[in-house]
Amino acid sequence: MKKRSAYKSSLAIGLACLVLLGGCASTSNDVSPDMIAHDKFVARAEQSAAAGNMPEAIMNYMNAQDIFASAEIWHRIGLLQLELDNEFPAMSAFQEAIAEDRNYAPSLEAVGLLYLQWKQSKHAEIALTKAIDNDPKLWRSHNGLGIVADLDGDTAAAQEHYAKALSLKPGSADILNNIGYSHFLSGDNERAEQVLDSAVTKNREHRIAWDNMARVLARQKRYGDAYNILLTQYGKAIAYHDVGYIALLNGDYVFADDYLSKAIHASPSYFETAFNNREAARNRMIGNYEGKIATRSETKFPFCIGLGGESC
Repeated sequence: MKKRSAYKSSLAIGLACLVLLGGCASTSNDVSPDMIAHDKFVARAEQSAAAGNMPEAIMNYMNAQDIFASAEIWHRIGLLQLELDNEFPAMSAFQEAIAEDRNYAPSLEAVGLLYLQWKQSKHAEIALTKAIDNDPKLWRSHNGLGIVADLDGDTAAAQEHYAKALSLKPGSADILNNIGYSHFLSGDNERAEQVLDSAVTKNREHRIAWDNMARVLARQKRYGDAYNILLTQYGKAIAYHDVGYIALLNGDYVFADDYLSKAIHASPSYFETAFNNREAARNRMIGNYEGKIATRSETKFPFCIGLGGESC
């Protein structure tokens, strides 16, 4: 606490020099050595981060924190850990930021989005709600709360949050993807298709939006159209499987058997999921509903969270 007080006192003296005297001839007696050392470490951290050396940047920020801890610097450390795909150290850094300032909205948001990414939606909802209580303009928090609402089956609340997010981030393909998938969940396939088309128009490389578009078309039994979309994003095996999977969910077991058989033939050595789903389809043809229907792990979470940016 003494170091923090020294920092604030020296900062106040410096500001007084600027306001009352139009600048000071020398600040060597006004700025504490600790403050100078802190700012040097921060400057080095920023230079390292700009050069792409994230570990060195983190080290310099940590050195700065040893002198003067702040929520902002802890948050920067968390973001750098995310750049390195170190989610748990990132979470620790964001929580340290909140320990410094319990209302620090950027870190509350980051914690909420990490919880959401880890499928802990209740913890995510608490953190994200507190984030927008402190800063209502956080579009990622509204987007995240929309996902939480969809996971809870509350389409109206989800759409309200997505609409708020989109007003803050107009034209975001990530948010449009979520809006489209939300309509798909509610059974409004026509509206889902329209919004997802807007998402892929905004970003032609948006794989999750293309996946969701294929889901929507396949759910409408437009299997050929769905296959053609998936073929542009994946190889034949995955495209055949994902269409067969939706056909299986639709109860079109003959179509499911056909597409899943093609998936196995396209990649017989490793595509175990297609084999298991084909067995499920064939069992259902004869009235046997045993056998688990499996989705590919890559498509289990069709939402865009936006952690660290537009992430999809």
